[in-house]
Amino acid sequence: MSKKIVINLEEKKYLDEPRVHALNNINLEVKPNEFVSILGPNGCGKSTLLKLVSGLDQEFKGKIIIGDRLVEKPYKDCGIVFQEPRLLPWFNIEDNIKFGSFPETKPNQSRIVEVLTLLKLEDFRSSYPNQLSGGMAQKVSIARALVNTPNVLLLDEPFAAIDALTKIKLQEEITNLFRKEKTTVLMVTHDFEEALYLSDRIFVMSKRPGKLIKSFDIDLPRPRNRGSRDFLELHSKILNYIKTVF
Repeated sequence: MSKKIVINLEEKKYLDEPRVHALNNINLEVKPNEFVSILGPNGCGKSTLLKLVSGLDQEFKGKIIIGDRLVEKPYKDCGIVFQEPRLLPWFNIEDNIKFGSFPETKPNQSRIVEVLTLLKLEDFRSSYPNQLSGGMAQKVSIARALVNTPNVLLLDEPFAAIDALTKIKLQEEITNLFRKEKTTVLMVTHDFEEALYLSDRIFVMSKRPGKLIKSFDIDLPRPRNRGSRDFLELHSKILNYIKTVF
């Protein structure tokens, strides 16, 4: 079951030298089974925000709640996909996916098979990372995040390092996954077309210290047509706004 994300963040600072004020006054609620994207320039704190939501970083003022649980550490019901696949080269694909299971949970073989099939990886389960393309490796990273059947999925610019055509194909697969898995998704990206194609809502983050300065509701039917008039009009609206603030 997907869960709500509630972010009430007063500030996030890095106190090591050089000191950095990364985030400031972020209040955001992501509804269950909603896909929300956060757009912003490089260095504005987008990835930092995801680390806070995932529980990988707990040094901040404020609170973050997933469902009815205060986030104080990483939990198996919150999966995260990073910019790079970060696969273990000595494990084959199936073992890399199993590695996504938390220590207290024994990997469920039927779930592993289900995720492999969902991402069309079943023919590569015995392959190793060096035998895969960049797009295939990123699909394994997504499968690893899904193996625990998370209620919340966090995407940290997951297609930034992938060529344009593969990126489009993966975006289509993410759309299908979102519909089938019924997971709440929070994604950070600097690609506004990607955000428009995938999201129910888009938030724009300011330069550092990052804060949310604008939101867009994306009321377009799925699957979305990148060439439709409504899509192109929203694309132009978001682009014109971004050009005025960055």
